[in-house]
Amino acid sequence: MKKNTMQYDVEDILLRTLEWVIVDGGYISKGGNSNSKTTIDKVKQDLLNNTPSPEKLPSEWAEKQVKIVEFFKNITIKTDYDATIKTIASVDAISWKHVGACVSMVQAYDNMVEKQKAHDEYFTKYGKSDYVGVQGKRKNWFLKLIEKKKTNYEGLFVYTFVDRQNNLHCTWVTPEKDESWDIKLNDCVDLDATVKGHKLNKFTGVRETWVNRLKIIDNMGSAQGPVQQ
Repeated sequence: MKKNTMQYDVEDILLRTLEWVIVDGGYISKGGNSNSKTTIDKVKQDLLNNTPSPEKLPSEWAEKQVKIVEFFKNITIKTDYDATIKTIASVDAISWKHVGACVSMVQAYDNMVEKQKAHDEYFTKYGKSDYVGVQGKRKNWFLKLIEKKKTNYEGLFVYTFVDRQNNLHCTWVTPEKDESWDIKLNDCVDLDATVKGHKLNKFTGVRETWVNRLKIIDNMGSAQGPVQQ
């Protein structure tokens, strides 16, 4: 097969991608419906068929193309993928080899925007969390469970609680204790625990007090709002 040596306009690829996102009601990636062509497949086919570029996209979608390019021009490179899309965003045209990566920038942008939004909301809510207690000292706590996350490390869970002053408390929990305690999200719990240490979460930028040796005294049940005084 003859090698494709053509150059393809980055703006055109992104606009075609956005058009397919509108038509399909979302971005289609591998691993979804195996009977459906992916968004990358559809854009590549359009390019090979010389399908006319979209001319009447809603203004907000056309503006989004500009935002995507500017966003990836300024990202900090952490992976090979980051390096590739930053390069794509910094040029006008690319080779066939990089068309797939260019198309994927639309979904990558949406994912990063959502991730940043979630981070900002979390920091707005818990950014004033402070360290509590003295390391090695045992203390009684009244806390509400706000997150229960299962990890890949031996099936352990990380529980995140919040106290009356909006300070975060975290602990590792075994699958056995998770089952026997049966603490659900938003449950308020009276417990004893020992302060293991204080850490600044490098992902959220929020201060956390880590505790261990939990002893559940009483589960008061669900509370949807802040922990009551």
